[in-house]
Amino acid sequence: MRTPTTRRRTVALAVAALLLVASVAVIVTGQLWLHGQRADDDRESQVRDAADHAVTQILSYDYRRLAQGTADTEPLLTGDALAQYEDVQQPLQKSAPRLKAVVSATVKASTVLESDDSSARVLLFVDQLSSSSKLTQPQLDQSRVVVTLERDGDDWLVSSLSAI
Repeated sequence: MRTPTTRRRTVALAVAALLLVASVAVIVTGQLWLHGQRADDDRESQVRDAADHAVTQILSYDYRRLAQGTADTEPLLTGDALAQYEDVQQPLQKSAPRLKAVVSATVKASTVLESDDSSARVLLFVDQLSSSSKLTQPQLDQSRVVVTLERDGDDWLVSSLSAI
């Protein structure tokens, strides 16, 4: 027969065991959540870095190095963005050397609007400093650009770009 002391001891051990199991569950759940947050943060950082680099390349050119600029930029593009970039290159190849045009783009800020494992949208604030034989001094243009990126293996490629 169990005495009241034995019953209390049994209940106390059962409560302690339940608290231990609950504590372990909370710790494991918290660690899984933190790991998921880190993975999301890492992905967003990669997406933002890829967008910043690509937009800087896409929106910059120097009449003295057009072929090299194109060669450096095209691997960062896919789909509609690549077609759009290629469409602009032919007229640019003709006019930029004649005007001695140089455009230097700098991403001032960017934020990931949405992302998942295969695609992302990023808003970028861009300054473009332009100089040419037609300008008496460099001209600064500020713009906002939204890019869509698609994952291609370990890389993020720009699939669309639009000014807003």
